[in-house]
Amino acid sequence: MAEAWPDVEALIVQQVAGYDLTVQAVGGTAGQAHAQATHLLQLDVRAASKARARADAYSVLDAVLALQRSHPATVGKVTATQLPTWLPEPDGEPRYVATVTATNRTTRDVTYPT
Repeated sequence: MAEAWPDVEALIVQQVAGYDLTVQAVGGTAGQAHAQATHLLQLDVRAASKARARADAYSVLDAVLALQRSHPATVGKVTATQLPTWLPEPDGEPRYVATVTATNRTTRDVTYPT
């Protein structure tokens, strides 16, 4: 059976509920003989107003950074690489974008609570 990489994006979406959030991998590296991976993840947070989107973006970032404590077997280290930055949607709708790096190790039969 091949080793499975935990789906860090899915974990973030499941654990950081209640926000208009999109998570996507925009880069990453493998290390330690491919026994761990570091993912560069972009967090897009939208809301009805710029102020609400900013507040939500910082709340999301805090929750994502806390994953290394709440899910240490899956997420070994999370670091903010870009704090929330104003980047409105092309149609002008409010959006803040932040990036984080998340490091994890390979595991077998990874499941997340729903």
